[in-house]
Amino acid sequence: MNSKNFIRQHLGIFKNLIALSAIQGTNFLLPLITLPYVVITIGEVHFGFVTFAQSIFSYFLYLVDYGFNITATRTISTNREKTQVINKIVSEVLVIKFLLVLLSVFFVMLMVIFIPKFKEYDTLYYWGISLVLGQAMLPTWFYQGMERMEFLTYTNVIGKVVFTALIFLIIKEKQDYIYVLPLYALGNIFSGVLGLYFMFKKFNISFYLPAKLNLVLQLKENFYVFLSNFPINIYMNSNIIILGFVTKNDVLVGYYSVADRFINAIKQLLVVFFQATYPTACKIVHQGHKHLLSFFKNLAYPFAAFIFIFSALSYFYADEIVVLITKNLTQEISDMIKILSVSLFVVSLNIPAYQTLLAYNYQKSYTIVFVLGSLLNIILNFILAYYFGIYGTAISVLITELFITAGLYVVLRVFHYSSRIV
Repeated sequence: MNSKNFIRQHLGIFKNLIALSAIQGTNFLLPLITLPYVVITIGEVHFGFVTFAQSIFSYFLYLVDYGFNITATRTISTNREKTQVINKIVSEVLVIKFLLVLLSVFFVMLMVIFIPKFKEYDTLYYWGISLVLGQAMLPTWFYQGMERMEFLTYTNVIGKVVFTALIFLIIKEKQDYIYVLPLYALGNIFSGVLGLYFMFKKFNISFYLPAKLNLVLQLKENFYVFLSNFPINIYMNSNIIILGFVTKNDVLVGYYSVADRFINAIKQLLVVFFQATYPTACKIVHQGHKHLLSFFKNLAYPFAAFIFIFSALSYFYADEIVVLITKNLTQEISDMIKILSVSLFVVSLNIPAYQTLLAYNYQKSYTIVFVLGSLLNIILNFILAYYFGIYGTAISVLITELFITAGLYVVLRVFHYSSRIV
């Protein structure tokens, strides 16, 4: 296949890559820009409080997503010309997300009322509910399925830039730490409102109130995807929570979160690539497994090599990165970046296996891998964090990533040899 035909065939992917890169870039690079200012202004202890609360809310963000970024994207991608199917999936997703937001608010209120650690900083958690609302309003799943992410790009970039700038205007003293989370959320809320408007206006989507039975069926169909994504969220965000409870040292939590945020900024390259290529993988899978392998050979494997370069640069220039972010060299943060940078390359290697299992809809199989990986991470975290502090947490993350990547390929090989993938 010559280069012109390759570009023409995957033009939608490249457009999505550009759009998603802009969105994810603003989602994580802008917070990194404000990171030094926030840490200095509110102090490392309050910064630890904020990152701890953000990790708690990450569970609710995954709850309101409920796997729709996978299932709804797949349905829309394969039914773009079927108006009734699109209207049905959009209506059901929006109603379910609204109900899940209400459920999240209920649980947050219970935590604040009955758990002393949360009750002490109740204002922080009440303001943090805005993160859940912003996440629920983003119709990324719709635009990914339609491969028209450019509609969200401009609104997201403008919203995030404006509301990030407000951090420098509003955060002026230590007690202003309670406003950090809602300022992060306002960008998503702004982008979500406009994204929903364009969805109904430009694509002629008709909303109707779905029958209860359809909502129940949708919840059941998405359950295994939600279950597989939730362990991912657990091992990504329980690290900070467990570290906070085990060490009871908010400064160490702050150190780890600085390194974690930097690595997550680069990790968004993986998210962008996954989201941009997944709709195409869902279509190619119907052509046969050989076509899917060719697709990954042309795109996924060169991308993994690209991530390897970023991982290597992060490892060897960790000290310089820490000084750039925090204005001071803190050895613990530098060491965290070195350990966590290795996990970047490991994660990039599991994308072909994960997308293949998703495209073939083998939910139960990859769910087992993620559940086991999550349990492994929690067990290792409690043990290693207790004896080695933040170093133990970083090592547990790396071991978990290696286990999950190996597990996905083992499952894929089992299906291949049993002729269930041809």
